[in-house]
Amino acid sequence: MDLGHAAVASRLGDALLSLISCFKRLTNQISRLYLESFTYEVFPMKSIKVLLPSITAILLLSTSSAYALSLGQLARMSPSQKKQAQQYFRTHSLDFSSVFKRYHPGPYWILKNKSAFRLTPRQIQGEVQLKNEMAMRTIEDSSALQHAYDKYKKDASTAHPTLAMIKSDIIRVGKAETQLAWEMVPYHLQGYALLNPAQKATYTQLSAKTWAQHHRTPDKRAGGQ
Repeated sequence: MDLGHAAVASRLGDALLSLISCFKRLTNQISRLYLESFTYEVFPMKSIKVLLPSITAILLLSTSSAYALSLGQLARMSPSQKKQAQQYFRTHSLDFSSVFKRYHPGPYWILKNKSAFRLTPRQIQGEVQLKNEMAMRTIEDSSALQHAYDKYKKDASTAHPTLAMIKSDIIRVGKAETQLAWEMVPYHLQGYALLNPAQKATYTQLSAKTWAQHHRTPDKRAGGQ
């Protein structure tokens, strides 16, 4: 009976996580649609004026409480916890930093160099929102991946694991890691999209310079060789 209850609880838990994930993706897409209105590139001006009030209302109703709660959780993370989270992401994001981020550094980097970009208050607001939401989504995805690994390890440690069980666990881990590697991509591209043409030119030059500075080959002569 206990095993039966445990199985039911596990299935209910998986279903709940799936439902939460679907809702999260939906609100995420709505939020990105709202942010794209900053660029005036996705919709004509007339369409934006019609859609913006509705989009704003939906965002306020569906995400305000969760957003504020997540921001609070993010703010309470200690420096060591943030460092661990960053390390976990680097380890499980399919080389995101060296493959994609080197060319598209994203909103955090843009804000760090806001003086060079001469960002407007409106742009700063958009980049800050992107940065915060990106951090929260990444933490959620990291947690989902850790849970997937935990289940895989638990099932693998049983005396008689079934092929179907282990296959399902491995697929679940793979999907979770793929999602973690993907999560930052739209935010980094949207951070770039908020810039004007002159700022985009600065972005291209400065991102290449930043990568070169952080990944220079050490001068052998510095070691006396």
